[in-house]
Amino acid sequence: MTPTPEEVSKMTTICETGFTAYSGIKVGKLAEGYAEGVVEVQEHHLNPRGTIHGGLLYVLTDTIGGLATRTVNGMDTFVPSTASSSISYLKPTIGTKKLIAKANVIKFGRRLSVVQTNVYDENDTLLATSLSNYANIEHKVNK
Repeated sequence: MTPTPEEVSKMTTICETGFTAYSGIKVGKLAEGYAEGVVEVQEHHLNPRGTIHGGLLYVLTDTIGGLATRTVNGMDTFVPSTASSSISYLKPTIGTKKLIAKANVIKFGRRLSVVQTNVYDENDTLLATSLSNYANIEHKVNK
């Protein structure tokens, strides 16, 4: 089910708070079983050697992968919680100006979803790939 404009707005708002906001993640395209996110690389994203910190690549895959799961069964139905994740860093990131994450839900289960997320630079070079499992927790989490 394609996210409604209201759901897209809610998902965008999620990324505008807390650690995700500090990371600079902006929600891009959302469709059923798919999500994109972008980060414009800033000085605080770099490690002492001038490359993008691997933690930023990970949080980008984790955030956008979680959003992709929410597009499958309705955003207010459940909260995805990362159960496990593996990331492979494929290319160096010296001079990278933008990160683009593209997440595809491989399997959406009753209790667990599997998502693959790829991260590209502004030249469409594949920088990292992750495979993540998200527990589909009923939306009865205390706020």
